[in-house]
Amino acid sequence: MKRSRIMAAGAVLLAGLVGSRSEAQWVLPAAETYKLRLEGFTWNTALTGEIQKGFGSTSGTRLDLTDDLGVEDERTYGVVGAIQFKPGLKLRGSYTKIDYAGDTTARQNFTFGDDQYFIDERIVTSIKGKFYTAALEWDFVKRPQGFFGVFVGGKILDGDFVVVAPEAGKRDVESGIGGLPVLGIASRFYSGRRFSVETEYSGMSIGSRGAVWELNLAARLHLSDRLAASAGYRRLRIRAEPTEGRDSVEVKLSGVVFGLELSL
Repeated sequence: MKRSRIMAAGAVLLAGLVGSRSEAQWVLPAAETYKLRLEGFTWNTALTGEIQKGFGSTSGTRLDLTDDLGVEDERTYGVVGAIQFKPGLKLRGSYTKIDYAGDTTARQNFTFGDDQYFIDERIVTSIKGKFYTAALEWDFVKRPQGFFGVFVGGKILDGDFVVVAPEAGKRDVESGIGGLPVLGIASRFYSGRRFSVETEYSGMSIGSRGAVWELNLAARLHLSDRLAASAGYRRLRIRAEPTEGRDSVEVKLSGVVFGLELSL
């Protein structure tokens, strides 16, 4: 989905929510009158991407995570939280576990770090880490049908990438913490008291040095004003090139999300 289409969809929703000005404009649905909101989720991810790690002035080989390293899709999990200071003003955060692995036979000679790996060697790969987000959100449209707002914050990835050829005694590790500030839009539209649809899109690019983009879509069944079950879709793209032409990484995660939300 192109970013322009997402922004256009947000504009349509905004137009539908703004309507005429009245006192009712500022009355939120009962489910949105919370102080603390927590949601646990599972995420069935499809993983794609590429990584490249050089050594000194030597460029590493650009490797496909699935085709070259055999990294497999996994189910992961995380938690989302929000503190609402007053209606429409929220401090939000999230945590997502990153844990993927691959075990395959090299289909080509390649360089990763300061080691040379050869065709037909057994290659074991591990990707482990944590993905954090934090943001301050202001919902400038508040109606009985829902809200539309903007937020500013940051996204941080703390991870370790390990490539091993166990029989040959080779092991290379790429570790680091990277983050970017982000801007985003968020909305939730209620159909009655039992059903709502949520949309969120955020990200930032600093050109060739890196970028992060995230899309979240969710439909919720509200069992009460305080408890809701959700199903949706999440797509996350992270790209970084700390050393142009020598080191780079691009990871895309996407898939279905199931969650349970508690509002207090």
